[in-house]
Amino acid sequence: MAARGITLLAGGVVVGAAIGIAVGAVRADEPGWFTGNTSTGVSLRVVGGACTLTGKATEVVVRKNKKLTWEVKNFCGQAQTVSVGNFRRSAQTGNGNCAAATEGEGIPSPFQQDSPDRRTAAVDAASGNDPGKDKIQLMLKSENDLPGDQEPYYFSLCLGVGQEQKVVDPRLVIER
Repeated sequence: MAARGITLLAGGVVVGAAIGIAVGAVRADEPGWFTGNTSTGVSLRVVGGACTLTGKATEVVVRKNKKLTWEVKNFCGQAQTVSVGNFRRSAQTGNGNCAAATEGEGIPSPFQQDSPDRRTAAVDAASGNDPGKDKIQLMLKSENDLPGDQEPYYFSLCLGVGQEQKVVDPRLVIER
C-alpha cells in the first residue's frame, strides 16, 4: 500500500509540473505577466510616403499601481517623436495633439507622473532593417488614488510635435 501512495504522489508532482510549464509557456509571450506590469508596442512605418503610427493596440489593459510601457519602434528614415496624452472618459477628443495629460473637467490623471517629458519618446531613425527604439514608461496610481473597478479611459497617441501631430485614440482599461 505504501508503494501505491508513493506512486500516486510522484504522479501528482509530475502532472502538477506539466501544468505549471504549460501555463508558463502560454503567458511567457506577455511581457511583465509575472509582475502585473503591462507592455504594448507601437510601430512607425512609412505608409503612402509619410511616417505613420501602425502596429498599436486598440485597447490596453493595465492594473493599478503597476507600470505601463509603450515600446516604440521607428522603421521610418527620420527620427520621430511619439507621445501619449489627453486621458479622458469620452471616446471623442477636442485636442489635436498630446500636450495635455488629461482632458475634461475633473478627470484625474491615472498616472503618478504625467509631465510631457515622461509621456514622450524621441525615437532615432531606422538603420537599415533595424528600427530606432525608445519607450514611454508610466506608473499608474494606487488603488486609493483611483477608486473603482475597470476604470475606462481613452487617450491619444501622437506622432510628431506641436500642432502638426498625427493623432490616434486607443482605449485604456485600468483593472483593480
